[in-house]
Amino acid sequence: MVVPNTTLDALDPSIRLEECDVLAGDRMTDLLAGVRQRPRACHTCRGVAVSPQDIADPRSGQRVVFRRTGEDTNGELLEVDLFVTPGAFVREHVHPTQQETFTGVSGSFVLEVDGKERTIGPGDAVVIPPRTPHAFRDAPEEAHLLVTVRPALHLDDYFRTFLGLSRDGKISIPSEGLPRPLLQVALVMHRYAPEIAAPGIPFRLQRPMWRLLALIARLRGYRDSFPEYGAR
Repeated sequence: MVVPNTTLDALDPSIRLEECDVLAGDRMTDLLAGVRQRPRACHTCRGVAVSPQDIADPRSGQRVVFRRTGEDTNGELLEVDLFVTPGAFVREHVHPTQQETFTGVSGSFVLEVDGKERTIGPGDAVVIPPRTPHAFRDAPEEAHLLVTVRPALHLDDYFRTFLGLSRDGKISIPSEGLPRPLLQVALVMHRYAPEIAAPGIPFRLQRPMWRLLALIARLRGYRDSFPEYGAR
């Protein structure tokens, strides 16, 4: 993954802090390196988790750096920096009630919106209304985008969960074809149904489907809560 100078290798979610003391004083300044830290709690201090301010998934070629979440904005918006590498992809999906805006910061980025390609360069912006299918695939080059979502809901927790599971090889989400294991993916889709949905399937049909698969998933021992990734 390409890591801009302003992001934090030290805050990679795969790295666990041994002591809370390391976050104090000059060490805190060094770690932040220009990205605001908003810990919900401390994982290794009294057994509670530190929510990383960024999470990366080399499998899909994405790194997300959280600027502001619903906790910071009273639920109004989620604002993140999205960094992609060549070949990065996100499967087509919809947000049932959220508006998403992509603004180019650097590089060239191609976004598919409702079946049409939109190229985003520095300073360009594309607004995606709720329930509009969108995706990107085979990113042509490194790119940095500012992504804003209104309202925030719990999309930040979905990002943490999805990217963490993919990065750790606990789910496989190919650019095409069925994700695996399907029961784990279904459980996540059910948990975050207000934030994310599959395209082309009416909500009144897919939500009962996810609910049924989620029930089976829980019986098989899968879970939908991942505090190790900072998700609530």
